[in-house]
Amino acid sequence: MRGIRSILDARKKAKTLLPIVQIQFTLTYENQRNILETAEYLQQKLPVDVFGVVPGVFTTEALNQATTRMYKEEFNIEQKYWKALLEM
Repeated sequence: MRGIRSILDARKKAKTLLPIVQIQFTLTYENQRNILETAEYLQQKLPVDVFGVVPGVFTTEALNQATTRMYKEEFNIEQKYWKALLEM
């Protein structure tokens, strides 16, 4: 957080909008209920430009299939690219 705050302070001092600062929130089963709370905290304490939510990466075929079904049911999202991670 100190590093991000330093970037935000330096950007403000330079009176520029760059660099754009983004924080990624990796969505997992354990933290899914904390997305809004985390975003609100950051808005107050560390006002970055973008708060992104990205899915966790699952590395077994069974987890990949379960995740693909859940994304479709819950978010109507087609998960296409995780299979390549299984082949690594």
